Amino acid sequence: MEKIKVVDKDEIVDRGKKIYERIKDTLEPTHKGEIVAIEVTTGDYFIGKDVTGADRKAREKYPDEVFYLAKIGYNAVWHFR
Repeated sequence: MEKIKVVDKDEIVDRGKKIYERIKDTLEPTHKGEIVAIEVTTGDYFIGKDVTGADRKAREKYPDEVFYLAKIGYNAVWHFR
């Protein structure tokens, strides 16, 4: 029987935001508008042109983890009109 991983969404968001704050000065000058997937336990991050690209790179190394996603240089990944 497969074990189901339980995650705390609020903890992932809090950790992800803290990590992003530490790395944003490195990312924003050259990757603004791209997506970063952050593995919140290790602080490893993966950049893609879109959510699918960032997620694909992250899952190559961490196939079973949940990631914090951010649009580099913006407050939200998506904007609904």
